[in-house]
Amino acid sequence: MTNPAPVAPIVHQQTVSDQPTTLATSEPSEVLIEQYSPAPTKDGFFYGNQLNDTFKIGSSFYLITLVSRHATTAKFSLIQDDDVIRQAAGMPGSYLTPACQLRGVGSLRQARQVNVKPGQLLKQGDNWKITEKAIVTWE
Repeated sequence: MTNPAPVAPIVHQQTVSDQPTTLATSEPSEVLIEQYSPAPTKDGFFYGNQLNDTFKIGSSFYLITLVSRHATTAKFSLIQDDDVIRQAAGMPGSYLTPACQLRGVGSLRQARQVNVKPGQLLKQGDNWKITEKAIVTWE
């Protein structure tokens, strides 16, 4: 009968990183506020009085993300929901082209996969002006 091979002790090695260390605090550094919106106007505005804190079936098409209630810039994207995409694709001139660059092969209504790169908004009064369109791609 043979003796088992000796086992080397486990050594914990601490490495020093040249990256700064941040300590967790009780205050979040960024609080995102999400609001839902119908399609923008033909001239690229989301009206502030039409934004909702909750998704509304049949009227919510875009998600607007702000870093605070006092933000002057925001991001927006087409809501990635099959019913929203199908309804928007049925009338792209009303729901999509004012806010999105469309890049895909075949019909958006029959797409297997839809990806959205968010667009940019700038606050003007109580409304949000599109400064960079969202990019919608599909296959």
